Amino acid sequence: MSVSRSVEWGVLLGMRKIETVEQMTEEYRQTMLKLLSALASTEFASVEQHQPWINQGPTPEDRYIQAQNAADEAHQGFIDCRLLRQFGAEGAALADDLLRRRMGEHPIDAFNVPFESRVDTVPSASPWNSSPGITCGPWRTPATRRGPAR
Repeated sequence: MSVSRSVEWGVLLGMRKIETVEQMTEEYRQTMLKLLSALASTEFASVEQHQPWINQGPTPEDRYIQAQNAADEAHQGFIDCRLLRQFGAEGAALADDLLRRRMGEHPIDAFNVPFESRVDTVPSASPWNSSPGITCGPWRTPATRRGPAR
């Protein structure tokens, strides 16, 4: 399988792919900075939302899934910060700011609201995001990628 350096579909078909920050127009660069910053913020904010509930699950498996979800979110946030730092001083400043933010300071309001109960954690820590066959927390139904088995 060969790697194409040209866009292979859509309205930009045939255009050379942008592969480095230096190749970006200023408008594209600013858009990417905003998107990466917002994305990274959601990852770190999600960790804050899940953290109080890590040890609240009824079974060890439920607690493990909750902890793994928080770890995965943090890992992705750090990847996003590494990407931001590739944008130079402006990206590094955004990454540093993200690492200082706390609940109530994130740009997307849904991530500024703490979970009120363990049930709030289930949709984003759902086992069908992990591997098939893991039971779904409080309902104990076999899960598949499409949801509970029938």
